[in-house]
Amino acid sequence: MLNQMTVTPWVKSLAIVAAGLLLTGCMAEAIDSTSPESNATSVARYTDVAATFKVDMVASTITGASFTLFNTTTKNTVDADIYYDGENKIASLVPKMPLDRLTTYEATLSETIEASGNADIKEDYVWSFETANSPVQGALNTVQVAALEVQGQYAYYVARLRRMVVVDLSVPEKPSLAAELPIDGPGWGIALKDNYAFVSNGIIQTVDISNPTVPVIVNTLDIDYRRADVDKYVGSNPVTLEGDYLYAGVQNFGLWVIDISNPLAPSLVGQVDAFTSLATESYTPDNIVKRGNYVYAFSEDNETLIYDVSNPLAPELITIYSDHPARKWIFNGDLAYAVNRNWLGVLDLSDPVNPVISQEVLSDVSNSVFYDLVLDGDNLYVSDMIASRIVKYDVSNAEDPVVVSVIGGVNMPRSIGLINSDTLYASGLISGLYSIEKE
Repeated sequence: MLNQMTVTPWVKSLAIVAAGLLLTGCMAEAIDSTSPESNATSVARYTDVAATFKVDMVASTITGASFTLFNTTTKNTVDADIYYDGENKIASLVPKMPLDRLTTYEATLSETIEASGNADIKEDYVWSFETANSPVQGALNTVQVAALEVQGQYAYYVARLRRMVVVDLSVPEKPSLAAELPIDGPGWGIALKDNYAFVSNGIIQTVDISNPTVPVIVNTLDIDYRRADVDKYVGSNPVTLEGDYLYAGVQNFGLWVIDISNPLAPSLVGQVDAFTSLATESYTPDNIVKRGNYVYAFSEDNETLIYDVSNPLAPELITIYSDHPARKWIFNGDLAYAVNRNWLGVLDLSDPVNPVISQEVLSDVSNSVFYDLVLDGDNLYVSDMIASRIVKYDVSNAEDPVVVSVIGGVNMPRSIGLINSDTLYASGLISGLYSIEKE
């Protein structure tokens, strides 16, 4: 088969043979594998296209003209960036925008691409794949997300792996990494105000985000507190913010109120030791929200604690709501929607300290773990972590949520929210951030 090669001088062919390749003039002979595979279906719309070669290729010949992706429906070539990793012999095509739904694409590696040794390749290599019929349009794979907030064109989240991550959402369909900042402990909560992020990781760290691409820790409020009565760890977990006060749900304690009027010197000004009022050996709050004069702290394994914070300097535990544990509530007038495991509840909050369950909706699948929820007009979106989906409910009748659609293709979604009027985000337990078209 060597006699079919156009090789001058002959020693150049020996390099090709030594690499384990006998070229017969076809690009197919040079390719070890492709991604997606040929004829693949249900391919993610944010996928990159790649080819791994058997031998070294000439990087300068792998360009936007020689490596292309073609939409067979619109008859357009996809606008993309092209890269070649010489060490691993991988050519990559990275689309600048999401691929269309349920569409067949053809990828082509042109005969103009050269193998090292100037081997003559006489045929294009073409393969095709079909995209998924999914609203998930973009993804950024980073560290595991614990809590996330969006401000302007950036998302800020904290991770268990001692990181605060900043994501650029200026192109919502293609979230991109803007910055990573090491923090002093596993991240549990984050709240934003103007040019500052307040990170809860057992302690409270203030981060200057005036330049989101270069976040800087400017203060650490280390409240050294250990319960002598039960010898348990005490540290801040979820946080919420309103005005000049940050409210922190505190593990094995209850509530801290922190004055952040001077972000560079926050101070603890109020606290409630609620732990002794709970019939439990340990307490870990999962979420915390403020509504009017009340703060609600939720735990999937314990009761909901309701605090009166009308005077932030002297907060009080008003009641312990024990009818149904919840990971989080979200408010809709005098109603609240609550989630926990496979349960969605509607609560009447006409009396804010005496919630009454008015409706309960169970998941349609047995492995559901409802984790977070966001209200968008008459639509309620609920992340179902273990089932790897987002469930959309119609709440035009606010007291009677009705499932209208299910969004798949999201790997173990935790936090969800709105990027803009057209786009949802979801943060994954294992991966980073998904961008999702609203339906």
